[in-house]
Amino acid sequence: MWGPKVKRIFIGHLHPSISLEDGVKREVFKCFLEGEERGKKIVVLPSFTEVGEGKDVREIKEEKVLGLNWKKFRVIVVGDDKNYDFGEIKDLR
Repeated sequence: MWGPKVKRIFIGHLHPSISLEDGVKREVFKCFLEGEERGKKIVVLPSFTEVGEGKDVREIKEEKVLGLNWKKFRVIVVGDDKNYDFGEIKDLR
């Protein structure tokens, strides 16, 4: 499917996000997903529009999405001053 020269694959259309709440307030953050599949680095891109927040990665129950074992992918939120690594999807509650 992917040639031997391909090292990284960028995927759109899934628009991942993650929501955080403390019982009073709920915030939704667009996020990147980073993982590896069949020896290739995979990056799933968030929505780049202000209208679409995306789908909370914890709400998607399928083990595989687009043929990828994406529960092992890491959730990365880009902040103003640094990136925040929330770990693998399978470990999030």
